Amino acid sequence: MIGAVDFLLLMTVGQLGMKHPSLAGMVEAIRVGISRKGMHRRFTDRAVAFMRRCAEFVLTEMIQLQSKILRHFKRILLFYGASRDINPALRTVLPGFGGGASDANCKMQACYEYKGGELTFFEIGAGTTSDNVNTAQSTSHLHKGDLALFDLGYFSMKTLRDMDNLGAYFLCRFLVGAALLDPLTLTPIDLLRILRELIGDFHHMKVLMGSQNRGFQVMCRLACLRVPQEIANERLLPADG
Repeated sequence: MIGAVDFLLLMTVGQLGMKHPSLAGMVEAIRVGISRKGMHRRFTDRAVAFMRRCAEFVLTEMIQLQSKILRHFKRILLFYGASRDINPALRTVLPGFGGGASDANCKMQACYEYKGGELTFFEIGAGTTSDNVNTAQSTSHLHKGDLALFDLGYFSMKTLRDMDNLGAYFLCRFLVGAALLDPLTLTPIDLLRILRELIGDFHHMKVLMGSQNRGFQVMCRLACLRVPQEIANERLLPADG
């Protein structure tokens, strides 16, 4: 019989070579004799709970943020989102955009709370789900004193303003093109000029981010860090380059 460890290895490492994993493919990937129906029956609530606990353990072991400054925050939440093309046969369950894209696609959203060492949520939805929906939902998991870390996929001025109103903190990359104003004079900040005149490798300043016309603005600190030329060149490449 296939055991818990075998099943875990199959569902993680065993799928790395499968572009579109299937029950038949999974059965062939292991040496234990089992039918497709028997494999299907292994997808239980207990298996999901087991996988979730293993993921929490691995994340706790891999993510080691050591800094006294982290003590100032009640919780530290790392938000992550990704999408992946899946077997076209699943188009009715997890539809993609079709055309030049895949007929079936799933979006995964997760949040890991570092201090408690647990996944606060893990969701899988259709690839056609708007990123703005997932971004807006992230605020519902925050409380006063929390620190949220996320990438540009979650960037939204409304979400940042809502986080600020909650009394929560955020750390993310700056979205090029977002309006920056001097918090005292409310005049536009010429960020490119400031960076060109920058002496040293690090600079930070208080800014009012967001356009007055759209109504979503937030006071925050903008940190600028110089990178080597080769890294700068890589970041200038197209997303598919």
